[in-house]
Amino acid sequence: MSRPADLQAPVDRPLSPHAGPGARPSAAPLDRDRRRRTRRRSAVLAGAGALLAGVIGFAASATALPTGESWGAELAVSGGDDTNVRLVNGAVRLVAPSTEKARSEGVMLLAPRRPAVPANAVTTELTADLPPGTAARVDVRSILPDGAWSPWFPTKDDVRTVLPAMTTQVQARIVMLGGSGAVSPAVERLWLTTASTAAAPAATPVPTTSTAAPAPGTVAPTTTKPPVTTTKPAAPTTTVIPIKPSTPTKPPAPAPAAAGRIWTADVTKQGLGMFKDTPWNMVGAKKPTVVDATGLPGRKALRFTMPGGGTRAEIEPNVDNFTEGQDRFVRLSVRLADGFPVNTDSWQLITQFKNEGTGSPPLELRIGKGNFVLSGGFGRPGGSRSFDKVIGPAVPGKVVTVVLRVKFSSDPSKGVVDAWLDGQQRFAGFKPPGGTLYPGMYSYWKLGLYRDKGIGTPATYELSDAMLGSSYAAVTTG
Repeated sequence: MSRPADLQAPVDRPLSPHAGPGARPSAAPLDRDRRRRTRRRSAVLAGAGALLAGVIGFAASATALPTGESWGAELAVSGGDDTNVRLVNGAVRLVAPSTEKARSEGVMLLAPRRPAVPANAVTTELTADLPPGTAARVDVRSILPDGAWSPWFPTKDDVRTVLPAMTTQVQARIVMLGGSGAVSPAVERLWLTTASTAAAPAATPVPTTSTAAPAPGTVAPTTTKPPVTTTKPAAPTTTVIPIKPSTPTKPPAPAPAAAGRIWTADVTKQGLGMFKDTPWNMVGAKKPTVVDATGLPGRKALRFTMPGGGTRAEIEPNVDNFTEGQDRFVRLSVRLADGFPVNTDSWQLITQFKNEGTGSPPLELRIGKGNFVLSGGFGRPGGSRSFDKVIGPAVPGKVVTVVLRVKFSSDPSKGVVDAWLDGQQRFAGFKPPGGTLYPGMYSYWKLGLYRDKGIGTPATYELSDAMLGSSYAAVTTG
């Protein structure tokens, strides 16, 4: 299915936001002779006055009952659950190198582990050779009391990662990012230590992202130069805390929307703290800044500014990938500044559910012809299934809230999108001709501004709110 004639891009510009040069910036030349070895050391875990010492195969107090254990992960590439990684000379490396358009990414999914005793905290120790421009990170998740897997939580150097609840099973994955050309990290060893700690989140329940284990996927590292202590103002520095719903008025009782809320940007309190640090998503523009939200007293917003001829100023919410069968609701509250080029004929995205790898995404929200427009499908493997579905008018100078419900599926008969604009449902049950995922792929969420560099008019807008949930009420209540 081709785009309608009135919505096609000019012939001298790419028809797809990811086609042609500049889809992703090429990495700067690297000094390949330099090598940096990074060892992530486990934190000292203390409990009930007894010191938990990490030892080979097992860790326990000499005078108390065991509160956890340590083990060395088996770095074996099985092929089925791993992505773009291989074992070479005893180290895990990336298979496909980075290109001028995309940095190579890979994931090794380790087998789940059942600790000897229940635990609610994990500390990791990663030994890796990290040439300049490369990175490696360990994520962990756990089985929740209802039997579902929790979201993935990134671990940090010398920091104990507290899980949502006591668990009998934990799992880790190693996320790797390549440098320019064929430069790859080399992961040599990973140790994990579990523990029981009173530092777990209080009684506030943590929402579950999925009722089944999500497919392994590539997640951009939180930093490209480990170890680094986060500088985001409100992010924790001693414990990686799972994302929680807004604090209720009376602490013992969760807010009504907490039941299905998975993630919130919480810009007023967190600034950029709920987003991943992905500097390669800035091309011809600067990172968004935290400002006083225009027209919303006491609130903060993220301001995205794109100069004429700029291409990309995007950030990634710190959430897991979207996989086959998931049903998710996304809310965005944006204010387009006066002079925002809402009437452009070319592509201009403010959010996208980007497929893994390169190419135009299966689903995106753009602004053009004076409207918010749902579109996508141009880069579908096997041939374009592009579409455009108008949601409603894009009016500069006012705060507008868009809610999308997406049933993620590569099957066109199952992938569904509903849309609301300022509380008014604009369409329901829309089925994109190519589905809402690409076959065999996951998608991840990006927010900001990504547009044709041929647009010469500067653009500025504020994002005051963004949420992800499993129901409409979860992203619109509270």
